[in-house]
Amino acid sequence: MVVRSALRFSVPGADGEPLSANRGSDVVLIVPEPETGGLIDRVRGAARGRVAVVGPTVPAHEAWLSLQCARLALDRRAQQLAEQGDRACDGAFLHVDDELAELHLLRGAPIGQLLGRRVLGVFADLPRGRAARLTETLDALLMSWGRTAPEVAQELGIHPQTARKRLRQLEALFGDRLGDPRFRFEALLVLRTHALRPTTG
Repeated sequence: MVVRSALRFSVPGADGEPLSANRGSDVVLIVPEPETGGLIDRVRGAARGRVAVVGPTVPAHEAWLSLQCARLALDRRAQQLAEQGDRACDGAFLHVDDELAELHLLRGAPIGQLLGRRVLGVFADLPRGRAARLTETLDALLMSWGRTAPEVAQELGIHPQTARKRLRQLEALFGDRLGDPRFRFEALLVLRTHALRPTTG
């Protein structure tokens, strides 16, 4: 995790548990097993009044990735606070797990802008109001949920009964989240990201 504006930062009762290092005005802490033992709660208490970000829990060899996520989230929070004014800078304790999709997109924001111009370039010559209405209609269409088992079967080239079985398995795994547009967006983003990775033998 990363704590901002905390050159003198210590966690009561946690001597030697979290490894820490100063990086400019930030303190970087490696918190072992944050979900157990109450250590993260003591860190939260020590960070009160400061902006602190907890990166995703990862294996030790991926600590750099958790740190990268935490710093991206911290920079995003700093930008939000700057837009709101100094009086908003009263501290925050953020969990990166809650915004991984946003950070993924923000990391590639310039490429996203290029892609947006390419995909939505057909709206460029339309009146602004009409383009806005068509853009939001397109968004609603892409985020809607309307596929039936026969449609899924046709898309995958499988028997409808097989599709129904798979859909029931997904419902058992994900429950109501399958109907949540935000979850569907994040799941689709993850699937597309994995599809772009080169296969390794």
